[in-house]
Amino acid sequence: MATILNNFATLTYNSGDDTGAATSNVVSTNLLDSYALTVDKVSLNEDWRPGENITYLVTVTNTCTQPLFAVSVTDDMGGADAPLEYLERSAAIISDSGVTEVTPTSVSPLVIPVADVLSAGESVTVVYVAQVAADIADIVESITNTVFALGRQGSATGVAVESDTDSVTLPRADFAQVDIVKTVDKAVVSSGDTLTYTFTIENSGNIPATNVVIMDTLPAGFEITSISSVTNGVITVYDESDYTVSADNTLILPTGGVVTITVPARTAQGNGVTVVTVTGVVTG
Repeated sequence: MATILNNFATLTYNSGDDTGAATSNVVSTNLLDSYALTVDKVSLNEDWRPGENITYLVTVTNTCTQPLFAVSVTDDMGGADAPLEYLERSAAIISDSGVTEVTPTSVSPLVIPVADVLSAGESVTVVYVAQVAADIADIVESITNTVFALGRQGSATGVAVESDTDSVTLPRADFAQVDIVKTVDKAVVSSGDTLTYTFTIENSGNIPATNVVIMDTLPAGFEITSISSVTNGVITVYDESDYTVSADNTLILPTGGVVTITVPARTAQGNGVTVVTVTGVVTG
């Protein structure tokens, strides 16, 4: 880090029988350290979801008057709980000649060698990808991970020179993530039997999934007699005006916009769940 040298001058003088004084402006000079590094970290992501990849770019600059050797970047991957995991073979050095893959010497913490020799005034940028733990706790609202650069004076085994740290904090994204599983209550039926299809819809996101629409091409000869859903213990029974069945027996639920399906957000107790039940008679 440069040291700023500031100074100014003063003078006194005679003006006849009087005296006077004046002060000059301040002039500044930067005194460069013999050995110093800076590090700057950014992310290409604005937020994250569980299991998602985050791309980081770290630029290391030799701000001193002498070359530094065996320069590396260390990332704590989110701290003690390590919510981030390095994505294998994602690290690369970006330079004017292109992108060159680099292999970390450690992944916990992440240590990436970025330059054998970094000349005075030279910068190098490394890009890498970290994956958010799929099972990260619901209470985690943001991830902060911190980097620093390390170089050595004179040779690869010389005295260590460490930069200040730089951190990036990304918030958890607001999102709904819905999955659906369909089951049937009977493996074998005869004409005239009742058959029930159950749709279990789960939301692993942290906001409700709204305006959910189910489409299902039901077997020929299956005639719907009732449809209902359960969300957080609340039962909704759908009238025939709340859904449509096309000529090829495709169910669309709901329709018309009066009745909607909402799957609640995940909580500490688990995914949000809505269960839809379609019951009918087999006539074929």
